[in-house]
Amino acid sequence: MVWLNKFKNAAQWLSLYLWLVSGTIIVTINASWLYFANAVGQKLGATVNLTLGRLMTNYYQLLAYLNFPWVPKLTMNDFTDSTSALVHFADVKNLFMLDYGVFIVTSVVVYFFLAATTT
Repeated sequence: MVWLNKFKNAAQWLSLYLWLVSGTIIVTINASWLYFANAVGQKLGATVNLTLGRLMTNYYQLLAYLNFPWVPKLTMNDFTDSTSALVHFADVKNLFMLDYGVFIVTSVVVYFFLAATTT
């Protein structure tokens, strides 16, 4: 049964790695201050003829679509999307959901792994 213990140990360390990576992705994709800093620094509002507030509102609408499975359709107040853009954002939404799924599943494994190592 040594091989089973080695497999369990490897799976626990892999889960910890996936948990850290998926958590980092979650923090990064929801760091709206990064978008705000870029919007201010690059004067994106002036580029698209919108105020910074309107630009951020549209960004939050995009994030709501990408982050929440119960938001079925991408609608932004000031932007319309082409068919290829809608397909792209649907693919991105699927990747976000995969990331959240990996994070949730590995959170359970990591919790028990860390609980076992601290006792």
